[in-house]
Amino acid sequence: MNRVERGLPVLLLPTVSAAGPRDLMVPVAAVEQILSAASLEPPTPGAPDWLAGLLPWRGLRVPVVCLGQGADPAAGRPAARPYVVLCRAPTGAPVLPYFALASPSLPRLERVTPRTLSPDPAAVEAPGRPFSVVALRHQGQPAVLLDPDALQRALLAASGLS
Repeated sequence: MNRVERGLPVLLLPTVSAAGPRDLMVPVAAVEQILSAASLEPPTPGAPDWLAGLLPWRGLRVPVVCLGQGADPAAGRPAARPYVVLCRAPTGAPVLPYFALASPSLPRLERVTPRTLSPDPAAVEAPGRPFSVVALRHQGQPAVLLDPDALQRALLAASGLS
């Protein structure tokens, strides 16, 4: 059995978008740690609505991104999330070595293979998200694959570091 047939280990983070519930697929190789979001600091004024806040971690302030809907109408921000999945940024840039993804529940570990994935012809990209995602179906269920490079560029632009 070759490596592709064995599959790629991913974490599935539940999200809700305009198109309905979807799992966000994050390759395990990109994940540094899963943490509680209890110590989340509010984002700076004027930050995009998808920036849930900043996570103090090992002397850094890691931006936390909320990819689904569920904004808090009073604050105009994404609702609190109990977990964050801390990921290494793809380029390893010293100004943004990590980012985190908000998750309403503990992500689950799965293996994806070419047989378990298919395109999602009914998918629509969520408006207002400056990073692209690829809409898929994993074992028949809606899922999206994040573009970490696009997310890193969006975070750098939002912080004024690009």
